[in-house]
Parts: sequence; C-alpha cells; structure tokens
Amino acid sequence: GRATVTIYGKSNVDALLPLLLGGLRDSLWRIRQSSTQLLGDLLLSLAGHLSANVALFGANANVDETGGHTTDEEESSSEKDADSNEEGEDEAELQDDIPDVSAEETMKRLNAVLGISRRNEVLAYLFLVRCDVSLRVRQAAIQVWKRIVSNTPRTLKEILPSIVNQIVESLADTDEERRAAGGRALGDLAQKLGDKVLPEILPVLKRGILSADPQRRLGSCEGLGELVAEVTRTQLAEYASALLEAIECVLVDEIPGIREAACVVFAAISKSIGLQQGERVVLSLVETASNMTLSEVSRRSALDGLQRVLESSGTKLLSMIVPRLLNPRPLTESNALALAAAAKVAGSHMQVFLCDIVSALVESMAGDIESSSAIESIVTAFSQSETNISSELLAEIIPYTSSSSPSERENSVRLLAEYVKSAGDSSLPFLDKILEPLIRLLADESQ
Repeated sequence: GRATVTIYGKSNVDALLPLLLGGLRDSLWRIRQSSTQLLGDLLLSLAGHLSANVALFGANANVDETGGHTTDEEESSSEKDADSNEEGEDEAELQDDIPDVSAEETMKRLNAVLGISRRNEVLAYLFLVRCDVSLRVRQAAIQVWKRIVSNTPRTLKEILPSIVNQIVESLADTDEERRAAGGRALGDLAQKLGDKVLPEILPVLKRGILSADPQRRLGSCEGLGELVAEVTRTQLAEYASALLEAIECVLVDEIPGIREAACVVFAAISKSIGLQQGERVVLSLVETASNMTLSEVSRRSALDGLQRVLESSGTKLLSMIVPRLLNPRPLTESNALALAAAAKVAGSHMQVFLCDIVSALVESMAGDIESSSAIESIVTAFSQSETNISSELLAEIIPYTSSSSPSERENSVRLLAEYVKSAGDSSLPFLDKILEPLIRLLADESQ
C-alpha cells in the first residue's frame, strides 16, 4: 500500500483518494487504521514531503514492544487503559495555537493540488476518524491531523459544512461503530466551536428527524443527545426552543426506540435548564394523545412518549398535566389512558390528586364502553401499585357508596368491583371495608 501511494500518488490521486476515503468508513478497525495511515502518506506525497518521511505514519502500527502483532483482545484492553490519557493529550495538542510552518506549508500545497472543496472533504473525513471508537484509529488520525493542520479551531470553522454532512451521514449509518463515531465527532465539534456550530447543525439534525428513513431519524436524535451533553447551560438555554421543537417531533415517532432516544434528550435538557421550557412539549403530547381525529397509532405513540417523558423526568411534571387531563368531564378515553400512564409511572406521587381523580372516575364511569374500559385502566394502575396508593384509592371510593346521588352510588360500586378484580389477593386485607358498604347497598331503594 505504501509503495503504491509513494509511486503513483501524485499521478493517480483521482483513483487512490476515493478508495482511501472509503476505507475510513470500513466496519473493520484495522482497515480504517491502515486507510488513515495511507491517506496521511498520500497527502504528504501530494505536498512533496513524503520522501523525507517515508515511515512517518504507521511504521510501527499494531506491533508491540516484542515485535509481535497485537490481537483484537489486546487492542480492546489497550483502549481501556490508554483512552483517558489519549483524550487529554489530544485536547492539549489541538488547543495549541503555536504555528507549525511545516503544517501551514503542507496545507497550502494541498489547497493547490486538491482544490478547496476536495480538501475540505478530506479533512472532514479525517476529523470524523479522529473520533473513532478504536483508540489505534484515533491515534493514527491525530498523527496525520497534526502533520497537516496547524490551527484546529480555524480549520474546523473553514470545513464546518463538510463536517456536518459527514456527521449526519454517520449518524444515519446502520453500523453501530460509525454512528458512535459520528456522535463523538458532533460532541467534540460542539465543545471546540460552541455557539458557532449550533446554528449550523440544528437545522440539519431537524431535517434528519423529519426524514422518512427511521435510521436517519434515530441517528439525528442521538446526535441531538451528544450536542446537548457538550454545550454549556447558557448555550442550551439560548437554543432550547429549537432543540425542544425538534425533540417534540420524535417523541411521537411510531418506532419505540426513537421515542426512547428522544426522551433521553428531553430529560437532559430539562435537567440542565429546568422543566418550564419543556412544558409546551408535554402539553403537546397530551393534546396529541387526546386528539380523536388522529389515528390510533399516532395517539398510542404520543401516549407512550408521555409515559417515557414522565419516567425520565421524574414527578415534577404531574402538577402540569394531571389537572388538564381531568377536564372535561366525563373523562375522554384518551385523557383516561393518559392518566393511567401517569399513574403507572408516578405511583404514590399521585396521592395529592387522588381525590379529584376518584371524583372524575365516579362521574365518568357510566360513559361509553371505550371510555369505561380506559377508566378501568386507571383503577388497575393504582390498585396494582406496590405503594400504599392502592389502599388510599379504596378510601376515596368508599364514601361515594353513601352519596345522595343514585348514579354516584352505582358508579362507586362499579369502581369497587374493578378494584377487587384488579387488585386480586392484595385486596383481601381490605375485604371488611369493601363488604360493609356493599351489604348496605343491597337494601338500596334504587334498582
């Protein structure tokens, strides 16, 4: 490979360069490493430096101190042992603004030979490989990068559009390692350029989220997660509206894995800047889940997204959504299902709303079959909870058996029946409390 690059590099760059760039995307790390080293040799050959640096890249690659080749297991172990040191050295090297005349001269010659557009594409590929999951590939890429780039922040600004395109393609790839590299590259880019990268990358990621390709939607969502993890709180607050607008789209995605990834990002945003910013997203989920004009798949997806958001963001959102779900009365099927989802997640934290919830249940129990079934799911969620919310639910239902309204007495009995059915053996300790009003109602004047 080195002989081919040395002999034919200058005269056949159009043939060799696409092959080497393709090797950087290979699923095998050894091929990515070799392609990186050969790409470095080719670039130096084009710049007229290779004759003085024939063994500059990769001469000792994959060879240990005894001269033997490393195995895949040793490669993995080496990554675990040296990763933190390499990352620290990488950061120190790339933040060094001391000009390197040789690197500057190399870049000028590459500009003349490749042209600005193709040079940007090559550097974008190289930057992505710098964030490879394999330590040895990263080390090879960093070595090449140092040799041809004298000022990393300035160069990144120049090639930002090319990098963004490469990152988005990587995030949409089916190969897990390439997606991980794309995520790392995005985080590294946000860390180095901050405010400059957000306006550039957010529209691209949003387009990816709206894509018809599920893999691209998932990759774009994971990319948002990497972006959120690296930007400062101030930057996050400034762009929170745009970020949440993008997340809102995938929280109702028909694919569960994409909804789960979106919830992780939502939780990270909420943890950093507070839940107030996410109120609109949560209310939008409630409205979507309650919109009977939408398909059942869309409503179920929104309901699942709501439940995942509650799971990932804790119980602080309850005071925001429960009062809205309890109106109008009688409860709609979609609102009842949303309340059941909240009950499954929140458990005893729903105690403060229990009085209003039971009141709504009693008022709504005589509705249509679909609504009644959804209401029963709320009772099931509470009665099967491992907390003491089950007994507290029973304590709220029983007083309605003495109501002056015949319909309320009738509906309370239905709720008690559903409670016993759902709770099973766990209702036995409360059997005397349940039987007493039922026996009394056997003599009720209402049929």
